[in-house]
Amino acid sequence: MMIKPYSTKIIDQIRENYMVGVLATVQDYIPRLGDDQEPVTYSEQMNDVIFYVRPLSQEPKEITQIHEKYPGMSNLYIGFSSKSFSNLPLEFKYKTDINKKIEYIKIRLEGKLLLFNVNARIKLTVIA
Repeated sequence: MMIKPYSTKIIDQIRENYMVGVLATVQDYIPRLGDDQEPVTYSEQMNDVIFYVRPLSQEPKEITQIHEKYPGMSNLYIGFSSKSFSNLPLEFKYKTDINKKIEYIKIRLEGKLLLFNVNARIKLTVIA
């Protein structure tokens, strides 16, 4: 089964939406993209600290349609520390201790409401 790829216009409309969410917890279904299945983790493959956000606000219709069609998919959004924060301290970029980077991101995000927009970089296509 295949979902038709979304046009550039629809992807741009998705990007314009702002959403509210919270940092995921270990109880959420966390995809295995990082080195472990924690809400904040390191991905050696991507060479970045990644984190997962559980949406609290209404999602764009196109994303909801995918979740309805494939109910086993995670509903979490993925953030990358290198792309998500414009004001990380300079020493964060040059720290080599991954655990300190992970802890820094956890402290910044835990217990806070997060305002974010969806940055769909590719056409959303699901093939099953």
